[in-house]
Amino acid sequence: MNCLPNRFNLLAVCLLASAAGYAQPEPATLPPFPPTPPERIVAAYALTPSPADPLAAQEGTQERTELHRRLIKSYAVTPSDVLTIDNHFGDVTVSHWDRNEMRVEVVITSSSENAERARRALEGVTINEDHKDNAHGFKTHIAEAFSGGWKKGDRTNFLRVDYRIAMPRANGLTIRNKFGNVNIPDFSAPLAVESQFGNIYGAAMTNPATTINASFGNVSIRDVQNGKVKMEFGDLDISSGNVLTIVQNYGKLRIGETNRVDVNMSYADAIIGAIRQSGKLNMNYTKQFRLDQLPASADQLEVNAKFSSVALPVQTQTHCDFDITVTNGGFTYPTLPNLHLISQPGSAQAAPRAGRRQQYVGRVGDGDGPRIRVVSVFGDVKFK
Repeated sequence: MNCLPNRFNLLAVCLLASAAGYAQPEPATLPPFPPTPPERIVAAYALTPSPADPLAAQEGTQERTELHRRLIKSYAVTPSDVLTIDNHFGDVTVSHWDRNEMRVEVVITSSSENAERARRALEGVTINEDHKDNAHGFKTHIAEAFSGGWKKGDRTNFLRVDYRIAMPRANGLTIRNKFGNVNIPDFSAPLAVESQFGNIYGAAMTNPATTINASFGNVSIRDVQNGKVKMEFGDLDISSGNVLTIVQNYGKLRIGETNRVDVNMSYADAIIGAIRQSGKLNMNYTKQFRLDQLPASADQLEVNAKFSSVALPVQTQTHCDFDITVTNGGFTYPTLPNLHLISQPGSAQAAPRAGRRQQYVGRVGDGDGPRIRVVSVFGDVKFK
């Protein structure tokens, strides 16, 4: 459809451009406490001086000073204990171990061409702890004097805070992180991750209480057995899933295969490899949606589309019933010996007329397979 509106407004483009240059870690490598070289800066927290700051005049006259401060906290836990991390301007990396103990390591890095400024910035970071009953929390606080802004690639002054967590597999975890990446290993306990301006890398997430909420970054997860994922202004990639509930606004969605999926998407394209049981898809302003496989094990597929293009797999070996309704759009399908139309609006391949509602009901093969229902307004539907 050539009439689709611009998918990204100017603000979204600018913000995405800011986040696009972040250096990304390899998602498959999740050591317990990996080194964090200063060259791999996800977001540089600018130590912006005020005009009256006497240290500003000294910058450029001294060699760079880089300072580090490390905080390590360890405490015994039971399976009912939960951990919350609230951080910004750094990475959060999680690993598991076989101890009844949580270990939180925070590495603060400050760098400046002025040694005094680097020292003051390092001292301006505090990690607030909160321990109540079975809930444990760590929150990053940066002094207002160093809250002048941030920008990627500022090697003159920067400040970052990285968390490295080791914990038992049974304990729940909540992470809130801005301007940094989150790395999650195989995780079977309750998990909630909120991320802005950073990427999320995950292995296998198997708990029904898994929730991911991300914006202005990308999410790449190997497997989500049961989970809710919301992605805005970024790409979402899930290799495999069991029961998925997804909201995708602006960006691209890719699912390798899943048993059941419920998707609501706007201004986003999507490719799904296979839906093995059932799918419910609502899409607005989707230039491209493609489903590659709908096997005989599937029960039903329901698609509601506005200003979108839909492509579904129907081949000679397919057996299904279908009900396709298009308004201000067209429906095309291949010539197959086992595809039979039960009802259609006159000529099967007639060009659509403006405002015309057309319904096609039929079956492929003996119909003993998934039920496909598509309602499309201002968009085309294609069997391929």
